[in-house]
Amino acid sequence: MPLRCGKEKTGHSPSRIELFDITHVQANGQAVNEPTQDALVALRNLTTQVNEGALQISQDQMFVEVFGPERHGRVRGYGAGVTPTKLWGSSSSRIMYDLEKRLQESEQKRLEAEQKCLEAKHIRIEADAELKEQVKHLKSMLEQQAIEMAKQRRHFEEQRASQMAEQRAHYDNMMMQMLSYVTSQSAQSSSDH
Repeated sequence: MPLRCGKEKTGHSPSRIELFDITHVQANGQAVNEPTQDALVALRNLTTQVNEGALQISQDQMFVEVFGPERHGRVRGYGAGVTPTKLWGSSSSRIMYDLEKRLQESEQKRLEAEQKCLEAKHIRIEADAELKEQVKHLKSMLEQQAIEMAKQRRHFEEQRASQMAEQRAHYDNMMMQMLSYVTSQSAQSSSDH
């Protein structure tokens, strides 16, 4: 009956660890006794390590890690008559299954790493393109500023040249007036003598 209850809650048949949890924990959430509590804590710790990627073992290997190796012709948690060969097949097929599973997991991790690498490369390409665009914009701004500064310098030099010409003309005019005055004064002084 707990098997049906477990399947109804999760939508799949429970694993050995889930079945152990279902059948050895009371309704109030406490284990039936202290050794069971210790075993549940150990199983949960191993499950956490596997989920975090710190450990790579199957649930059956976790079960053996906590409770020790199976006795000949018996598999804990499955009742009478269930043998390792009936449950998992021969040890060679089990080894092949484990190897295939590890290969699939390894391939999955490789694909995930490759995907992350491609994403990082894509981000780098986008950043490079954005940086090139910023450099292009900055270069354009600097060129525009250089053109504007050249225009301002020419305008300033033209104004300065114009002012210098005006001052020179004013100076020349003053000199002419002074020369004319001095000449007229000199002529008048000569005629007075």
